[in-house]
Amino acid sequence: MRRNLLLCALVGLFFACAATGASRGTAPTEEEHPSVAPAAEVYAPAAPAEVETAADKAPQQAALNKFIERLDRKAAAIRTLQADLTITNYYTFSGRKSVRSGGIYIRKPSDIFLDLKKDYPRKVWLTGSEIVDYNPDLGTAVKVELAKDGKKPEIIGLSTGFAELGDRFILTLDEPSGEKPACRILTLVPKPDVKADFTSAQLYIDAETLLPVKIVQKDSELDLVKTWGLSNIKENPRLPARLFKPRLARGTDVTVKKLGKWDGP
Repeated sequence: MRRNLLLCALVGLFFACAATGASRGTAPTEEEHPSVAPAAEVYAPAAPAEVETAADKAPQQAALNKFIERLDRKAAAIRTLQADLTITNYYTFSGRKSVRSGGIYIRKPSDIFLDLKKDYPRKVWLTGSEIVDYNPDLGTAVKVELAKDGKKPEIIGLSTGFAELGDRFILTLDEPSGEKPACRILTLVPKPDVKADFTSAQLYIDAETLLPVKIVQKDSELDLVKTWGLSNIKENPRLPARLFKPRLARGTDVTVKKLGKWDGP
């Protein structure tokens, strides 16, 4: 069993909903996620480089540390976030692709609302006390009650700083060529003792705003590449409190699950 570490691009940040003893779940069927396009952007790791000396790595580490400090300073000024969100799943073995889109709303320190509308509606609320995953078309919902002394949804950059990622991940910073690159790429690879739902993740961060515009996750076990794309990003918008309270239609069939049994969005 692998630890359920759900990575998601969140307008300059991303959140991780962590739990021990999580199940992986199964890949969706064609009926659940119809194919909408023949190709997808696939992250392929670069070929192994020659062995570097400590002196070679020192400037790279210094640049990485400086960049992470900038990200944390940026995050400290953010209380709420809002953006349009597109989630693309691409199965590299079968060539199958599915796309969902909608909006994402975040309130510091741990409130998240995903409002997915295409190709099928789905609403997910994450708070410090529970997760509610609602399928309006089917009239069903999954509710996960979070233990008071257990793991909570954590929003990297809000409730957890970027600097803390070094405890769990091997971090590298890609400096694109060109005088003024549009994005810088922060790559995360879980350390050997960290169980996660991805093999590697690339965070594409806008060079000017320091907000991510895309995250590409690769899961080698499922031959899956998941891309989270963000647009129309708004920093510190006024978001009503009711937005973060689950609203289910009367008669909704609610199933209670443990955190490790929830598949995530």
